[in-house]
Amino acid sequence: MLLLDVTQNTQEEEERKKVYQVVVVVVVVVVVVVVVVVVVVVVVHVVVVVVVVVVVVVVVVVVVVVIVVVVVVVVVVVVVVVVVVVVVVVVVVVVVMVVVVVVVVVVVVVVVVVVVVKNMMHAFKKL
Repeated sequence: MLLLDVTQNTQEEEERKKVYQVVVVVVVVVVVVVVVVVVVVVVVHVVVVVVVVVVVVVVVVVVVVVIVVVVVVVVVVVVVVVVVVVVVVVVVVVVVMVVVVVVVVVVVVVVVVVVVVKNMMHAFKKL
């Protein structure tokens, strides 16, 4: 009986060891799976955050570039319009001044000619 008891105990211990080994393997597999899932989730989140940050930075840069281009174009257009207006005003003023000078010269010449002709006629009448 004692031998049977010892043999039975040994068999029970062997079965217990096998069960412990299976439990250890299952626990290790579960831990590895959990670690892999956590690492994958963290990596996916990091990638998503990096992509979102890159997209936001690109959008901000594009918006800033568009704003700068629009401002530069508006400034150039305003400068061109101001220069054109100034040139037109200067040309108009110069033309008006030339016309006024020509009119004054013509009037003076006509008056002088009229006075000279009148005086000559008056002088011829006296002769």
